[in-house]
Amino acid sequence: MSRCTTSFLLVCSTPCEPNYLLPYLFTLAVVNRDREGYNKRSTKHISRTPAFFTTNYSLHLRTVHQYLDKYPIDPCSERVIVGTIHPHDTVSFKIPFFYGSRLSLWELLDKASGGEIGKPISLEGVLRFLHHHKISMSDTVRECRRISTTWADNDLIPIRLNTELLDQIRHSAIREVLFMSGFGKNNAFKLFYVDMLGQRITPKIRKEREVILEPSVFGRPVKLTILYSPSGAANIALAQSEIYRNNKQNYVFSPTPVYDFKVDYYREKFHLGSRYIATQ
Repeated sequence: MSRCTTSFLLVCSTPCEPNYLLPYLFTLAVVNRDREGYNKRSTKHISRTPAFFTTNYSLHLRTVHQYLDKYPIDPCSERVIVGTIHPHDTVSFKIPFFYGSRLSLWELLDKASGGEIGKPISLEGVLRFLHHHKISMSDTVRECRRISTTWADNDLIPIRLNTELLDQIRHSAIREVLFMSGFGKNNAFKLFYVDMLGQRITPKIRKEREVILEPSVFGRPVKLTILYSPSGAANIALAQSEIYRNNKQNYVFSPTPVYDFKVDYYREKFHLGSRYIATQ
């Protein structure tokens, strides 16, 4: 008696996009050989990334940035905060702005500045704070697909980068770019430094979490700083970092030592106070 066999053929059914923007809709052709030896062929359309062969229909989610054009870099700003892209569902945001979903960045900066933004966190308070400190906001991704509905950078497939950011920095007073994520494939610094500027991330940059661009790039030296994430989910990794270990003796009596360190860290990085953070 013959044995039934099944074979699989994976066929790309969408046109390829340039570089890493690969197609994500495929046709799975299943060929079953029945007991009489006849082939029975069926097809199934599935959405999946080239690297992970798991069905995930959230790839149909295409996120277009809602705030980049409404809030371009102010030519008078001296610093700009740069992330990746906001979560897909901006309707549920607490404020209609960058980092308006969970407000973790704005709550941290409010604490670091001694309440300059004000409670409850509002768009008016955030904009007032940014204007006062000559800070603008931007992101590295204008449009993306998602393999998940989460906010995680790893779940993004960038479609269009925000290359306009380079000209906005060039035609402004920006002297420092503060990145909200670092060296992962879809992190803000990596997309900016490698994909936009064509530079290479060195071990020195990874260790020091900063680099100063030559004047030839933007017409003046511009410092790039990779911040530790304001998200509470990042506290575990921060607690294991060298910079926290070098400073944790200052927080031994704190009920929330990692958070309190992060407040002081942001206070220093944003020049909101004089608390010294040891890096060595």
